[in-house]
Amino acid sequence: MLKKNKKEIKKICIISDCFVPKKSSAAGMLYNLSKGLIDRNKVVICIFGSSKSEKWKIDNNKLKDYDLKKIQTITSDFLEKFRYGSYYSRFIFEILLSCSLSFKIIKHRNILLDTDLVICYSPSAFLWLPSLLLKRLTKAPLYLILRDIFPDWLINLEIIKNKTVIYFLNLITKPQLMIPDVIGCESINDKLALKKKLKNKNIQTLYNWPSLSHNIFKKSKKSPFIKSYKSAQKKHSNYIKSVYTGNDGVAQDFKRGIDFIINYLSSDGNNHDLILNKFSPFENAEENFVSNKDSFIVKNWGMISGNLLDDIYNLSDFGIVSLNTKHRTNNLPGKFISYIQHGLPVLCFANKNNELSQIILKNNCGCVVDLNDKQDYNFKILRLFLNKIRDKKNVYHRNSLNLFNRYFSLDNAINNIIDHKY
Repeated sequence: MLKKNKKEIKKICIISDCFVPKKSSAAGMLYNLSKGLIDRNKVVICIFGSSKSEKWKIDNNKLKDYDLKKIQTITSDFLEKFRYGSYYSRFIFEILLSCSLSFKIIKHRNILLDTDLVICYSPSAFLWLPSLLLKRLTKAPLYLILRDIFPDWLINLEIIKNKTVIYFLNLITKPQLMIPDVIGCESINDKLALKKKLKNKNIQTLYNWPSLSHNIFKKSKKSPFIKSYKSAQKKHSNYIKSVYTGNDGVAQDFKRGIDFIINYLSSDGNNHDLILNKFSPFENAEENFVSNKDSFIVKNWGMISGNLLDDIYNLSDFGIVSLNTKHRTNNLPGKFISYIQHGLPVLCFANKNNELSQIILKNNCGCVVDLNDKQDYNFKILRLFLNKIRDKKNVYHRNSLNLFNRYFSLDNAINNIIDHKY
């Protein structure tokens, strides 16, 4: 039987597949969550998959931008090389990581037994095994932070079509939805969809929170990169400056959005010049989508430290979000949160019925281009958006900040997790 915690939650264990210094929204969100909990006098232990190259030590140069002194960690780099590569390779890695973290929990069980709450952050669908093990050992409630419902998104995007494979994946990942005491979904529509599947489950909406914060990084001098970046932007001072800090995969279908912008800027009646500054979350990313037309410049800057993104966003006029229009789950990407956190207007390429699209339109913090609609109609939407962006006092800036403070702040997320009656 679970112990019913009416007393204050003092010790929290977070299980995930990654953590800083990995350059991903999930890693940054979990770092901020850990720091936020520590600021509320909680003891936090993070159990996650790292890599040998990171050598997860406080004196590691890659970790110098983070305040890690009070975060306790248990890590595994077992067969980390399988993390990247094909979907099959990733599948193998997910299972191996789940087993490895389970062994780590058994090995370190003495420091985990007085845990009051277990949190599992899950884009990974196989972390239910170490989560279940820790739940049984500690008799603590389990809160599942559910992001990117698996395997649903793979099925929606037609990456997986074989019915036998779909049945198998649904079967082996089903426990992730059965064992938590509470499931926190990132959108209202995902919550409603899960409630139909899980009739008696405690499911709530837990919106994403920032993967970076103005005050969370150690203070540091302006980097040489930012100086050169500013200089590059000044060379095109009359251009509208946009930014994209996301992936290029099938889930984003970003190339389609780029092609649309190029077609728009090449059309009659266009009077805009635009720079797209693209930053990849992965090392050695290919410099895709490079273009240098008279009215449109795409510059792929590769991968940078997260503590530089504040400056990047502050030097931008708007941010771009891209979701494949086949998405039926309602993903709210971390980069969207980062954009509105900095008051950036948002240009969103997505299905107009997607929850992210509806949030942007309802709160008037940007525009939505559904690439399934007629091109002339979408050109009109983009033209109106860019005309407003030219006005530095456009309403989007204020509306983005208001939206962030109302729903997506770190405090909101922490309150929803630790104030819940388990």
